[in-house]
Amino acid sequence: MPFPIPMDLPQVAQPEIVVDGRADESAWGDAMTVGQFQAYRPKPGVPASMQTSLKMMSSKEALYLHFTAEDDNPNRIHAGYGRRDSRRNDDYVGILIDTLGTGERGNLFIVNPLGVQLDGTLVRGRDQEVVPWRGGWSSWDARWESHGRITEDGYEVEIAIPWGSVRHPEVVDSARVMAFRKVSRTAERSAWPALDPEIQGTLTQTTNIGGPGELGAGGGLTVLPEMTVTRTQDGVPDDRLGVAGIAAGGTVRYEPTPGLQMLATLNPDFSNVESDEAKIDVNSRYSLRYEEKRPFFLEGQEWFNHPIRNLIYTRSMVAPLAGVRATAESGKLAVAALHVWDNAPAPSVSEGDSWADEDLENKQSLATVGRFRYSLGRDSMVGGMISDKQILGTNMRHHLIGVDARLGLSERVSIEGAALASSTHGPQQDGRASPAMVLNQRVRTRHWKNRNEAKYLSDGFRTENGFEPIADWMSLSNDSEFHIFPSIAAIPRVFLTPAEAEVAWATDGEMRLYEWSPGAGFWTSNGAMFLVEGNFKGEEFADQWFDTRTVQAMGGASWTHWLRTWTNVEIGEGILYDEENPVVGQTQSLWLDVGVQPLTFFRVAPQLGWERFLDGGSEVYSGYVSRVKAEVFATPTLWARVIGDLSTFSGRRSYETLLAWEKSPGRAVYLGGHTSIETGTDDDPIDNPEREWTAFTKISWVFGG
Repeated sequence: MPFPIPMDLPQVAQPEIVVDGRADESAWGDAMTVGQFQAYRPKPGVPASMQTSLKMMSSKEALYLHFTAEDDNPNRIHAGYGRRDSRRNDDYVGILIDTLGTGERGNLFIVNPLGVQLDGTLVRGRDQEVVPWRGGWSSWDARWESHGRITEDGYEVEIAIPWGSVRHPEVVDSARVMAFRKVSRTAERSAWPALDPEIQGTLTQTTNIGGPGELGAGGGLTVLPEMTVTRTQDGVPDDRLGVAGIAAGGTVRYEPTPGLQMLATLNPDFSNVESDEAKIDVNSRYSLRYEEKRPFFLEGQEWFNHPIRNLIYTRSMVAPLAGVRATAESGKLAVAALHVWDNAPAPSVSEGDSWADEDLENKQSLATVGRFRYSLGRDSMVGGMISDKQILGTNMRHHLIGVDARLGLSERVSIEGAALASSTHGPQQDGRASPAMVLNQRVRTRHWKNRNEAKYLSDGFRTENGFEPIADWMSLSNDSEFHIFPSIAAIPRVFLTPAEAEVAWATDGEMRLYEWSPGAGFWTSNGAMFLVEGNFKGEEFADQWFDTRTVQAMGGASWTHWLRTWTNVEIGEGILYDEENPVVGQTQSLWLDVGVQPLTFFRVAPQLGWERFLDGGSEVYSGYVSRVKAEVFATPTLWARVIGDLSTFSGRRSYETLLAWEKSPGRAVYLGGHTSIETGTDDDPIDNPEREWTAFTKISWVFGG
């Protein structure tokens, strides 16, 4: 397929645009108009079922966009108010912008029909779709304007993206873009220019629109102060520096040039405004991984992506007292660095002899990460990574260094690899160099996606600033998916995964794992997806070998403009991960995620996870975790929320409330509280449980920039 024809973005000196969803200013008459969006999901390469047109123009200050999204039944448009980045299941339109034009990184700007914003970043190698639906999207918040309105013929969205909100060179003359749309009730996703399934990745398929030319210096100095007032059942908390529960902190951002950004934070409030999602943390061989939500770590996080996923996991830096970070982009070179002073470092997630909770109790750490990437062309790069973690006042220290590269052999085929070595000192580590290597190959066509990977992790390899729980590991794996596009209108896509498999050995040659997970599924014309997958697995644990068989079924959809469901059911055999008495038993589990939004301004979202384990018919454990979240919006920026959590595994009930005014990223006022009580379990009840509670007020603002 030939690459898209370059476009010429019109330049308007003083457009004087009011972002209200209407392209009624005279400046829009000079805008470039594009259309003819092509579907890429569920059936690629066909014209989109509903027409979308986009007007684009630019000034020295901003890029202006106006989408007209036609819909033959506007009453069925899925849209509601919600927090920023929360409306991925709605209808939406958006644009991917690569200001450098290198095909290595792009910014996503997405708006639902009511103007609610989503934004994020894509990097090459994690950009198989425009908006990934199974990870690959690094969340990121910028300041930009949007407004949407539903009309008799569909909806309109107007967007103004200040050039200062995206990283760009001093002269922007080769920016690349891709526009896209999602129709939730049919699961159709379309793009302009067309997204070709025969080409690896999205960023290389963007089209050149030129740019406004010289934009001058960067954003200068921005100060983001914050203050919290907190009380608990024990009085004033001591986890942050402050007086009488009043703690001040903040972040300073300095951008001397468009390609260089530096941030420094002191005494930050890194508590999440919303607690982590409910997960079942029982009978898990490895630690659970949670999504990063803290703004300081999200900025530039995409550059830390690596062929070994989660090589850097910033949630391992639990309670930073201070931190600095910098990112620099110049032509094809990008460099990122992060340094954090942490008041409560997390223990190692790696199996084997690692840093444990008791080793880190009442300790502080210094964590440092550095990364560079150099683009060699449309689908090739070389890079490097360094990582260091020191536990202050001890001899515990971790070093990691490595190089990686990606080579595009053709539009369809690429290979990627990395070589690393770590050195760890600790109570049971002697600091010896421990190597690791990974090599994978990807193929992508219209009817076939295939990924082969070979991995080697020596027994001493660790990622103390990351989340790699496995060591002493050599493996070969294949993930292959076939796509069929029937002529039946009700089922536009069928997918088969007959060869999803992995086999692994310890470095001494002993078998550690085999796993084969054949599956099949399909999309329907109303946007529903269903999948059935078998799992045949053999695994070494506690010096014993266990074979298990399970069946998993999942499915869901946005059934109406107010109801969305997702269900995952698994039954079969499982291992009881008890070092003293591991056994194979029968497992059943259920995960149910529901979203109900009967009104534009009100949404309730119940979640339920249930799991049971039987040994020879006798119940070893059974329980559930649940969450109910209700949100009400007075305006898109003024809202309130109530969350209730219950876990029968931990025997704890908790509730949290929040009243929020979020003007824009960094400009917000929160008033909230949290209370919980540990009642115990049926086998171990607590007679006189004590209630824990926290009440807080938080104010943050932005000056400059």
